[in-house]
Amino acid sequence: GNPDYESEPIRGFRSFAASMDTNQRLEFDLDDRTNRLFVGGLDACVRCYDTQSGALLGTIDNVFENQAVNGVSFHPGAVSPSLKGGLLVAASGSRQFPSEEDLDGDAVQSSTPQRGRLSLFHLNWK
Repeated sequence: GNPDYESEPIRGFRSFAASMDTNQRLEFDLDDRTNRLFVGGLDACVRCYDTQSGALLGTIDNVFENQAVNGVSFHPGAVSPSLKGGLLVAASGSRQFPSEEDLDGDAVQSSTPQRGRLSLFHLNWK
C-alpha cells in the first residue's frame, strides 16, 4: 500500500550544493537507470552528478552564452539502443527588468522577455 507519511516522514539522502541569487526556477532531471542527476544553473552550465556517490561527473560549460540554463531533460538511449549515453536537452529564457536608472519618473515599464533558446547534446559514456 501507500506509505504513511505521518508515521514515516520522508528523509533526504543526499544534498547537492548550488549558489543561487535569484528567484528564477532552475529545473533538473533524474535518470534512475544510470543514477545520474542533470542540473541547470545560473552560470550557463549543465552539471551531471552521480546520485549514488554525489560525485560531479561532468559539466557542459557556457551552454547559452552567459544565460541561465533553466530547463534540462535527459533521454537515455534516444540516439540508438546500441550507443551508451543519450540525448540531453537544455533550455534558457528569462525576463529582463529595467534598472532604477532606466525608469523615467513615475512611468511604469514592463519587463522585456528575451527569446528562449533550446540546445540538444548527445552524451556518450562508457
